[in-house]
Amino acid sequence: MSKIFISYRREDAAEAAGRLADYLKQHFGNDNVYYDVDSFALGRDFRKAIEDCLGQCGVLLGVVGKQWLQTTDQAGTRRLDKSDDLVRFEIATALRRDIPVIPVLVQGATVPKADELPSDLENFSFRNSFELSHARWNSDVQALVDKLRPLMRPTAPVPSAESGRSWWPYPMNVQALVDKLRPLMRPTASGPGAESGRSWSPYPMLKALSTRAKLGLAVFFVAAVVAHYYAKLRQSASSKQQRTVVEVQANYDGMMPTGIQLKPGQSMEITASGTIVYNSDAGKIEVGPEGDQEQEHSCVLSDCPKHGSPSAELIGKFDYGKVFDIGRQKKVTDKELPAPAPAQLYLGLNVARQWGNGNSGNFSVTVDDITPK
Repeated sequence: MSKIFISYRREDAAEAAGRLADYLKQHFGNDNVYYDVDSFALGRDFRKAIEDCLGQCGVLLGVVGKQWLQTTDQAGTRRLDKSDDLVRFEIATALRRDIPVIPVLVQGATVPKADELPSDLENFSFRNSFELSHARWNSDVQALVDKLRPLMRPTAPVPSAESGRSWWPYPMNVQALVDKLRPLMRPTASGPGAESGRSWSPYPMLKALSTRAKLGLAVFFVAAVVAHYYAKLRQSASSKQQRTVVEVQANYDGMMPTGIQLKPGQSMEITASGTIVYNSDAGKIEVGPEGDQEQEHSCVLSDCPKHGSPSAELIGKFDYGKVFDIGRQKKVTDKELPAPAPAQLYLGLNVARQWGNGNSGNFSVTVDDITPK
């Protein structure tokens, strides 16, 4: 099982991070939750130790309290602005290695904005967050555990050459089978078809094999077929080479830079999910990423306003060019750009400020690199 890395700032949320670590250890085991740098051996480079630990982790939880962003050192310098800041190094390393990073919000904190963070942490503001409240702590943490389970992938042990055990799970290995088959694979000078130039028939060879060799041969061919289709599945899965998840808030004013670039020859697939609640005069109205196109919107908490139906559609643009509709899903290639690639992707909502103030919710937007290899 892969591990969970908890990143936190002691001056900000040590108590909440400790409670969270204890709860996660109960569910995933003590050895599968990395919580404190004090566990490093004395004299070891903490940067190398953190990188080694993150290599075993399936997710990093960045615990963010109200003082996380503004905590300073004794000289009055903001800690996040220092290149040797431990919390900055942990999160930046996870982002660079494409490890899932989840901002865990405590004490009523919010996700920092990109322009409030150092350049190597800007993507932290676009990660889908999870809030833990004091009043609902147990239920919130349990919900977080449920979301973490798919990320806790099993890690299969690698066979050791020193153990002397072969990875082949059957008594006969492939080389032994080949050695047994080799003497049988020779031309026959007699029998039907000898005059016509046919050199041998497989039937005498198969009859000469022992039951054990036949079983090994059958297993070998089954394994070959399975390996062939497994390779095809991996090739298909590799078409989605990279996945990035960003969050578009209901009240974000304008087009949000994602830091994702469409490069020459690249294709990407943009998918939106989630619900936005409009605080309108008619009450709170939930709408989905399709907006009111073809009446696919939904007003589930109250009737839609008489003067029109609210819409919440995901839209996008690149560094240059016009705004385009995305809706629930859209595929984009570099050929659709009005100028040569690369270009940065911007995301927004078609009516972010419409239908009253105080809108809430967000769209979780997945951007997949689907460039064929």
